[in-house]
Amino acid sequence: MSTFSSRNSGWAAERLREIDQGHARGNRPALVVRSLLQAFLRGLGRFIQRRCGTVIMFGFLLLIVSAIGLIKAELETNAENLWIEVDGRLEKELQYTKKALGDGYGGTNELLIQTPNVKGTNILSVQAMKRHLDVLTRVTNISVELFDQTWTLKDICYTLSLPPLNDNVGLDSTLQQLLPCVIITPLDCFWDGAKPLGPHNKVNLG
Repeated sequence: MSTFSSRNSGWAAERLREIDQGHARGNRPALVVRSLLQAFLRGLGRFIQRRCGTVIMFGFLLLIVSAIGLIKAELETNAENLWIEVDGRLEKELQYTKKALGDGYGGTNELLIQTPNVKGTNILSVQAMKRHLDVLTRVTNISVELFDQTWTLKDICYTLSLPPLNDNVGLDSTLQQLLPCVIITPLDCFWDGAKPLGPHNKVNLG
């Protein structure tokens, strides 16, 4: 039984020896790699057989250390933190705002994450960008009826604020329609990135 196991586990070395002696032909580099791998696994098996108790105890110790790491692990549920640089300027500013003004101050960012249908496909292709534009346009055109009033993304998104213009009646609302929502997207590099920004309602400047 031991003779069969020894010959079966070292067949690559035997075939390599026959090739070196000119008795056979074959892929020598592949046999060299296989013979080294077989020799390593054979030595590892003998080591485990001689020191089985030590190997089992080491395995249990490694399992316990891993379990302690799982206890201290934290599950991140805030999608914004997945896209913010660790110890970056933005993270420090957000922490300062939270500390100075409280948890309820500010708002949240809505993320539109696009993934390819086929793994490994380039997401920056023309077709993918057109699909991104179509979805983004649909999102900006969504309206909801609540409290007898129609709400859109324009009512809740972040926009640039202007000082009040008391002498210009009606100009404040007109300028608010002209100022778009702040949307950060790869489409900003192209003219098409202005399409989802609006204005979605007709603005009369006459």
